[in-house]
Amino acid sequence: MPSILGSNIGYPYSICVISKGVTKYHVPVAPSILYHYTNFDSFKNIISSKSLFLSSLLNTNDRLEMVWLIKIVEEEIRRRNSNIFLEITLETLKAFLYKPYYVSFSELKDDINQWTKYGNNGQGVSIGFSSKSFPFNKKLPLIGYCFDTREAVSLLKIDYAEKRMIKEINCILENVIKEKISPSEAAFCISKMSFTCKHYAWSSEKEWRIVWVPIALGAENFFDLKVGQEQKILAPKEIITANGEKKEICEMKFHPTDIAEVIIGPKNHIEIQEVEKVLTENGYDIKNTTRVFYSNSPLQ
Repeated sequence: MPSILGSNIGYPYSICVISKGVTKYHVPVAPSILYHYTNFDSFKNIISSKSLFLSSLLNTNDRLEMVWLIKIVEEEIRRRNSNIFLEITLETLKAFLYKPYYVSFSELKDDINQWTKYGNNGQGVSIGFSSKSFPFNKKLPLIGYCFDTREAVSLLKIDYAEKRMIKEINCILENVIKEKISPSEAAFCISKMSFTCKHYAWSSEKEWRIVWVPIALGAENFFDLKVGQEQKILAPKEIITANGEKKEICEMKFHPTDIAEVIIGPKNHIEIQEVEKVLTENGYDIKNTTRVFYSNSPLQ
């Protein structure tokens, strides 16, 4: 049975364009700056450690995020005549237990909803990262062992278009029925799609993600990841949160020049000079690289 794992399947399906029977792929281009909203204490921790912290995708604000796509697959399989290969695909998909880690950004620089949900109700900050500082894979990350660890981390645009998702899923299922791909390969592809599929209700967030799938060397061992001279993602570790809960995270190092700007939240009454002091004391160049601004959002 032919393999599809080296083919173009693996790109986010939102960039698949079919013209005159030919499938073309266009990689989405990230905005020059991507914004990470957070509270002020976390901001200081990010600045001093020069690290972003990737959390498990299984613990997101959308509790159904990882299973929502599986429900769509179930519905599409039910619409067809019974097929043993499709049933195997579904069972294999449900059995996969990948543990992707991610950190979220928004295209939106100074957005009321982002401030409310993620910026401590406007009392936090928005950190603007230069997207060029994330020279990651533009395909969905590979899962399992591979020789180039950089293929396990991706900068991806989130897709909220259910019709496109269904079309892509149906394409995969048809290939299973025609025995062009195996059920395990189909489950592999669909499971990766779940990293970037969200319900339309979240579409206003205009989200991008860095997604990191640690590459196993045996049962419990993982690679660290180094990209270029500075960036590095450390293997998962367990921490205890402020409220006493256990949480698994991965730490991604960055360079001070990767932060282009910092926006002070609309309900954060700290002075620009205080934020600049935090930056300067930790090696950031506030004159030439990292600028600080007040929010213009009308959040009260």
